[in-house]
Amino acid sequence: MFKKFLCLLLAIMMLGVSGCKKNENENTENNNSVGRTLSVVGYNFEFENPLLVKNRLNRQIFSLIYDSLYTVDKTYEPYSNLILGENMTDRGTTWEFTIKPKIFFHDGTELSAADVAATVNFIKNNDSYYAYNVRNIQSIEALDQYKFKIVLTQPAQNIKAQLTFPIINAKDLVADFTMNGTGMYKLDNYIQRKKMVFAYNENHHANKEPQVKKIEIHLVPDKETANYAYLTGLADIYEQDLMENESASALSEDGYNYTEYLSNNYTFLGFNFNKVFFDDINVRQALNYAIDRNKIVSEILFEHGQSVCVPFNPSFYMYNKTVYTEYDMKKSIQLLEEGGWEANPNTGILEKKIGDEAVALKFNILVNIDNTFRIQVANMISESLKQLGIDAVVEAVPFDQYELRYINGEFDSILCGMYMGLDYDISSFIKSGENEFSYSNEMADLILYNIGISPYDSEDKKNYYFRLQEFFLEQLPHISLYYTKTDVLYSKKIKDGVNPDVFSIYNKIDEWTFR
Repeated sequence: MFKKFLCLLLAIMMLGVSGCKKNENENTENNNSVGRTLSVVGYNFEFENPLLVKNRLNRQIFSLIYDSLYTVDKTYEPYSNLILGENMTDRGTTWEFTIKPKIFFHDGTELSAADVAATVNFIKNNDSYYAYNVRNIQSIEALDQYKFKIVLTQPAQNIKAQLTFPIINAKDLVADFTMNGTGMYKLDNYIQRKKMVFAYNENHHANKEPQVKKIEIHLVPDKETANYAYLTGLADIYEQDLMENESASALSEDGYNYTEYLSNNYTFLGFNFNKVFFDDINVRQALNYAIDRNKIVSEILFEHGQSVCVPFNPSFYMYNKTVYTEYDMKKSIQLLEEGGWEANPNTGILEKKIGDEAVALKFNILVNIDNTFRIQVANMISESLKQLGIDAVVEAVPFDQYELRYINGEFDSILCGMYMGLDYDISSFIKSGENEFSYSNEMADLILYNIGISPYDSEDKKNYYFRLQEFFLEQLPHISLYYTKTDVLYSKKIKDGVNPDVFSIYNKIDEWTFR
């Protein structure tokens, strides 16, 4: 409690009275005027270079002053910010892109292909959050002022969705760094590690004029302080992960509204395929039918999530809505009986002779001890499987041990949560030789390859994505459970337009209106 008080006090001291909640009787004319100032909070602000920023809150703030080549809509379908056109050759391993002309950085210099190449190479050569986005880029070359070529190590599932990182002026990457992007807002003032002010960029290529003319970013030391800064009304908009034990109702009870979106935080039960019983498709299917995903979402997540049976977000534009598994314990029992599993009369645990050995259906479910939601999910799964005669023991360990054992494959099964990339490449789950679960299947490899070489917007690409999801539910490389939702809380002075998505809470900020 004392720690929370100190965090709150620090937030108030750093943000000052100018950031305090507006009086309900404030001048009406000022409330309705065009050109409002938006107040937001950033935390743990270590780098001016957005390519080095680690936390999501700060990355979203930087999206206001830096454009990416592409962005994604609410269905995760990529669309262009800075790209005029693209062409794929060499069965998906070579791409040529043309950037739009007359896109200018805030200092007046024109965006060029050399800037894109410099940005990609910086990410490749540094410890960047965006390393995932360039993981399969073998090389990039500026062909002229507006054209560049990317050569991939292998066909990409969705190369456009990979190119969603901030584009930096090449000269800023070799000299003293300045916050100089091509975005809708530009840096107006910066007090190091304390405050930034963004002003509307009148020369922005989108030719839109938002009501938000200035954005004040108050920089605080850590996430806990940022949470309490928002609680005291010192920011107008804030994203809160529902898995961090913060209640939307508590945060929105006085002067705030909130909306939510289905995030990219995905949870699943992974198998170690070196365990002989997980190689039995009847066992995997029985486990799949025995897990009541909807009960998990309602009783543990309190409806702040959505159950899934495949790794794809239900909002994904290539999501196959026909692929679904109902909770069915009778089906589980039938599958185990058909697989030759019988209860040991002494222990009650299901057994089966495999080779010369009697193998019991007994395994651990590894989970990290600091995630109470995940422990509850593991316990619910364990209790359900006991009804079948399967002894699934929850093993909760500190995160560093959990992570190390995951990497080394030292688990029977593991409850995992991860933030899915915008390109929805699930190779790390199922591609032979590239996953942590010792899973291998030639058909999975072939489907992934065909997705990569299929042209964008083609019926073939859609069909392969649909087939991948059907394959996944047939073979169950792991058991998909749910995606969580994220709250965005915002001041009631914002009348309309808040439309957050997984890319940014500032989505369509040019359409926001005020009371």
